[in-house]
Amino acid sequence: MGKLTVLEDAYVKIVKGVIVDVGSMSDLTRSRTLSEQTLDARRGVVIPGLVDPHTHAVFSGSREDEFLARCQGTPYGQGILTTVERVRKATEDELYRDGKRFLLEMLHLGTTTVE
Repeated sequence: MGKLTVLEDAYVKIVKGVIVDVGSMSDLTRSRTLSEQTLDARRGVVIPGLVDPHTHAVFSGSREDEFLARCQGTPYGQGILTTVERVRKATEDELYRDGKRFLLEMLHLGTTTVE
């Protein structure tokens, strides 16, 4: 997961909602032509919708620093206890507001499905 393949000046061919071909624009041939509808994604990114199978959308606080430490192999703080304490101190309105904000941000960033 530490590597990402980037195709620049590329195309993605979709037929009836299914990706059927991906490649470099320079490799397009008569047999690999774009359809009648072409969407230009210049200066953008084309990725599949993301699925988050383990989301705690209603929480308070953040554990971003601990996540980074864990990715780098470093033992990390108090874990979930950090946010459990903050959830207990938050009001229901705060939890609702933050949960809604987190879910909308996830949608904006490409997450299409959460648990």
